[in-house]
Amino acid sequence: MFDRAGEIVYTNPGALDLLGHQHPGDRTIFDLLRDPDSVRAFLKGSDKSCRVQLAWPQPGPCLVLRQLEDTGLVAAVRSERAMMSAAPDLTFHLDCDGKILDCHAGDPDLLYLRPEQFLGRNVAEVLPPQPARAMCNALRLALEVHQPQNVEYSLELRGDVHHFEARFVPCGLRDAVAIVRDITDHRRAGDALRQSEDRYRRLFATVSDAIVLFDSDNLRFLDVNDAAVAAYGYSREELLRMTVLDVSAEPEQTRTSVRLAATGELARIPLRFHLRKDGSAFPVEISASSFQQGERRLICGVIRDVTERRKAEAQLRRLASQLVLAEERERRRIAADLHDRLAQNLAMCLIRVGLLQEKSSEEVRASLDPVRELLEDSIQRAQSLTFELSPPALYDLGLPEAVRSLGERLLKPHGLRFEFRSTEPSPPLGNDLRVLLFRAIRELFINVIKHARATWVKTGVTAREGRIEIVVEDDGIGFETGPEPVDGGGFGLFNVRERLGQMGGGMEISATPGSGTRVLLTAPVDLG
Repeated sequence: MFDRAGEIVYTNPGALDLLGHQHPGDRTIFDLLRDPDSVRAFLKGSDKSCRVQLAWPQPGPCLVLRQLEDTGLVAAVRSERAMMSAAPDLTFHLDCDGKILDCHAGDPDLLYLRPEQFLGRNVAEVLPPQPARAMCNALRLALEVHQPQNVEYSLELRGDVHHFEARFVPCGLRDAVAIVRDITDHRRAGDALRQSEDRYRRLFATVSDAIVLFDSDNLRFLDVNDAAVAAYGYSREELLRMTVLDVSAEPEQTRTSVRLAATGELARIPLRFHLRKDGSAFPVEISASSFQQGERRLICGVIRDVTERRKAEAQLRRLASQLVLAEERERRRIAADLHDRLAQNLAMCLIRVGLLQEKSSEEVRASLDPVRELLEDSIQRAQSLTFELSPPALYDLGLPEAVRSLGERLLKPHGLRFEFRSTEPSPPLGNDLRVLLFRAIRELFINVIKHARATWVKTGVTAREGRIEIVVEDDGIGFETGPEPVDGGGFGLFNVRERLGQMGGGMEISATPGSGTRVLLTAPVDLG
């Protein structure tokens, strides 16, 4: 079939065999005939047909040319071929025996052979045995049931394996069209997805922490791992019929946390209490992340049972408390020894020197004056050391009076004005907390003396709502606050913060250069 310009728009298999040229579309009809001028005259005239001879070296077959009255047929054939050539897929026209009648390739690099090597040949001749059998079976089945059939196969092209999907569509009783698509990227993406899902599933199944996946709207569990089953005591099927509220001992806090996690405002919950199937509560630490799946917002929670960790922390607090108390007992023993023995002995020596001076001559009295001064200084130093080791007022009168005495003895000698206030009565404190707070205040006073360049220090001790609050502030030069408190090299404010945190309290430092410093110490107390 050709148009009036001589362009060949269609050739059937018989014409291909007759012409001996696999791509007649590369030529015009005039290139194939011995007398092309007669055809041009025929196209211009009114005759319905004419007889012409092929341009072979020897007299060859004659062709009978007929004009088609349906000019739309040529346009339709031309449009069909244009669409097939423009499509990115490979298109093959095959007869019932698997012979390739025509082929089009949007990307010739996807062909196993060059296009001209396909035409007129059987599928089994141009493809390796395995894909050839698969395609022939799909072709035969498509023609038998007269329904499209799909088949997948693989070919090695230029050293790389490509995966293809072929769809055979019957065109009649004895031929079909095969549309072949390269699905290599899709297959590789699918393989990568399966591998990723497999890795996720292995991690999901083997991680020691409980992992749960639930819908942020209805809070129903969608998936749980084996660790979650072990942690809560329910079977997997039971958990998948439950919501996160069913395992929470604090449902209202859980609702709030879910809402914040769904918007990305909350990623970690340091402490919550969950319920096991037997009704027992246990502490957990939760890490949460959310993601969109279709129209649903899902939340993945990693839940760690911190029961053993909290037991270890409690044991550590007990050990730290015992250490502080043991140290304080040793301090009190040494302080008592200094007071009861050394200070008393020095005092007795001072009395005897005084008596000796009264009975001696002027010259002897003068020679004993340096001894008397040395004894007085030693007694004062012994008393100061006794106070520093373990101030008696801390145990006899309580923390507020001990702090008042500390400020008077430590700050005033350095020219600092000291103001003190406290609530009455003094809140009851355990020995370890009392010692910890006193040492922290002493360290703050020393920091003021060494670094603040202040003129006054104000200290307040207040008990309210089951807590004790101690404020130490000055009018010094201040400093840039960082994530950790400044240490003075003694008891250590960082240690104070850690110990107070273990007791349920804390330490807050507010300071700016040139504007002084304010430190707030807090701790829980028993006011009952």
